[in-house]
Amino acid sequence: MSVKTKWNVDFLDGLKRVKTNRVVLLYSSGIDSTATAILLKEQGYEVFPLFIYYGQSNSEVESKLADEGACYLGLNKVQKIEISNLATLCSSKLMGGEAINAKDAWLPARNTLFLILGGIYAQTVNADAISIGYGTYDNFVFGDNMLVHHQLVEVLLTLSLAREIEVVLPIKSMDKTEVANIVRSHGMLDLTVSCWNAKWEDGKVVVCNKCANCLERNANIEEEE
Repeated sequence: MSVKTKWNVDFLDGLKRVKTNRVVLLYSSGIDSTATAILLKEQGYEVFPLFIYYGQSNSEVESKLADEGACYLGLNKVQKIEISNLATLCSSKLMGGEAINAKDAWLPARNTLFLILGGIYAQTVNADAISIGYGTYDNFVFGDNMLVHHQLVEVLLTLSLAREIEVVLPIKSMDKTEVANIVRSHGMLDLTVSCWNAKWEDGKVVVCNKCANCLERNANIEEEE
């Protein structure tokens, strides 16, 4: 077989692929990704959580809670990968600093990179789709967390993997309060973290209560209490 025809052969084989109802979830243990995990599970998917350590300041908290959340929901074991030297390519206070606002937290093309990594893992576990915790409130904050971005990644991955792959967005039509309520109704609020600067101290999560994520979380949780 000529190398030049390989993609065509692979894609035709991909069209015959039998679906597995598996999905790779980018899972950070935040409220958004936790609500997404809950809904994916309820929709009958077999969920493969992927945790990416990229040098984030709150990595210890995120990692611990991701393990606990996956166990609580009966998901597959969390697959973890490390790209902690990402800080050598760009500067963001998410990585080792103290992020307070969106400008501090901006990490160029982070979600683009993470979704591509999710696609690689999806190919390994023969998943039909990848998923990210995207809601309506995410538009116009960062360009790589908008609906059209995720739709374009779906096309890109279909080309790259030579088979159809979907980007599933279970909370895309919900607001923050609705998403928080899903997590609360499943008794999982304590298994989530929103704070960009969270630390694990004396067996508990300590948050800064001043970053944009903390303020947003507190407002949306208190709104329903």
